[in-house]
Amino acid sequence: MAPLDESSLTGSPSGSPLTHIPSVSLALGRLRFGVVLCAWLLGVALTIQLVVWGLTTFTQLRWTEIRVQDQPPIIVQRETRLRRLHMLDDGVTDSPHQEAVDPNRVPSRFNSIFATATALAGGIGIIGCLVLIPLLGLGVVLAASSATNGVERAVSAMGWALAAVLLSLPLGKLIGLPWDDGALWSYASLCAAVDGVDGAAGVLDGSTSDKAAFFAQYLLLPVVCIASLLLAGTMFSSGVEAGMMRREALALDETLELEAANVQPSSLHGGRTAGALQRSTAGADTSSPSVKQLTPGGQPKRLI
Repeated sequence: MAPLDESSLTGSPSGSPLTHIPSVSLALGRLRFGVVLCAWLLGVALTIQLVVWGLTTFTQLRWTEIRVQDQPPIIVQRETRLRRLHMLDDGVTDSPHQEAVDPNRVPSRFNSIFATATALAGGIGIIGCLVLIPLLGLGVVLAASSATNGVERAVSAMGWALAAVLLSLPLGKLIGLPWDDGALWSYASLCAAVDGVDGAAGVLDGSTSDKAAFFAQYLLLPVVCIASLLLAGTMFSSGVEAGMMRREALALDETLELEAANVQPSSLHGGRTAGALQRSTAGADTSSPSVKQLTPGGQPKRLI
């Protein structure tokens, strides 16, 4: 059995596609570019949402306070105090204490910026998810049908990318996660979650289980997806590398280039050998008798 050829698509000189078929090589190159681009889009979208999550959770950038100058003093009417004393005497208690809402605390301009950035990142990420899987599937089928060396790495890349896509899309309930959104969440759900665990200036006052679920959804899940995308892009690129056409150095020798530049039209019929023979005999002695002509008074020379 003949040894496998590393430069061929099949490892065999016969019975399968030729070595480096141009159409197959071009198709694999375009698929590799598309897969890497989609992986980058999804990774950048997840990174943007991680930044928004950190700024929303550990800072107060999305809130601002309205300060009123020269605010008049609050006057408590005597009737209100008397009525409250009568209610206490009659045994009437107040309603349960509710957390007061500060009317001077309103959303800032960063709140709209965070919402817009999250919406754009989510849209770009979903587009990357929807395009990444078909391109990877087509690349695996094409690499397997052309017997490209390293197709097993392309299959592994397909698995990692599929896991990242399932964790990124809002399919939490379908795959058994405790939340509806995936790694690509909406800004409204983030604000509700942050307010639920009472995140303020780096202090989270929620329960342990709530904080664990909070960090798992908004920190751990995107990091896992980004790592899966890096593995998928790297493994697919290396898996289809054997099927790519290699660029060879076509630079000619300087002597050959100079010789080709000085070629005369008359010397094209004889080629380089005829030109070299003609130059070698140009300086020869012409006084000697020729083979075809007789010298007066002399005998003709024999050919041998």
